[in-house]
Amino acid sequence: MTVIINNEQTTGSFMKLQKLKDWADDHFETKVPARTLQSWCENGHIPARKMGKFWFVDLEAMKSSTGNELADQILRAG
Repeated sequence: MTVIINNEQTTGSFMKLQKLKDWADDHFETKVPARTLQSWCENGHIPARKMGKFWFVDLEAMKSSTGNELADQILRAG
């Protein structure tokens, strides 16, 4: 499931989000435990936000991710 939310209050744009489980199914050949995925979100390894009890991946942020955490931090600061 992909959701588009209005993020106008903070950035003046819309965010395209995908449910974490659906995103993981699309990106991993083998099943990754839900708790591992949630931990990656909590630690910032996957750009995601929690709404209610579900995690949603920010698809736009994933597109601009390099896969290198330090490089991503520098690019975001920049």
